Amino acid sequence: MRIFDSFDNWFDKKFPTTKSKAKDRVFFIASKLGDHSYVWVFFAIIFTRSLRNLMILLALILLQSLVTNGPIKYIFRRQRPTGLLQGEQKLPFKVRKPITSSMPSGHAASSFFSILMFGSLNPLTLILVIPTALIVSYSRIYTTLHHPSDVFVGVIWGSVFGCICLLISF
Repeated sequence: MRIFDSFDNWFDKKFPTTKSKAKDRVFFIASKLGDHSYVWVFFAIIFTRSLRNLMILLALILLQSLVTNGPIKYIFRRQRPTGLLQGEQKLPFKVRKPITSSMPSGHAASSFFSILMFGSLNPLTLILVIPTALIVSYSRIYTTLHHPSDVFVGVIWGSVFGCICLLISF
């Protein structure tokens, strides 16, 4: 995992996280909305035009989450960053402490998976889906629940899984 540690150190130096009450509010709420893919299920309900596509999309969101948080995280078994989870930081908002390993970020994977799914069903939804996906993904770095490389790998994994699903389902 040394290559990931090098990337994380580079990212942290290049893009230092500055905290503020406003940013705390935005990113902790975004992180919560990404829990259990709540935001993507909500978007599926409001943006999907047919019951058939809604059922397929919800099943694929569930499948992506199960695969990411099961076998994929088991392969990496990376520890989460210290700080937030060790009680070293005072939390401005209540946050759910994940029980799975750190890599890949399930929030980032589901976010970029969702970009592909919603974009294939209705490209206009991307006006809202892309910014939401970016905010939810970055929230995991901001809240120190993930290393930057966890989010990067989650983005790649969610995109790959999304492409595979598009090839076989819609």
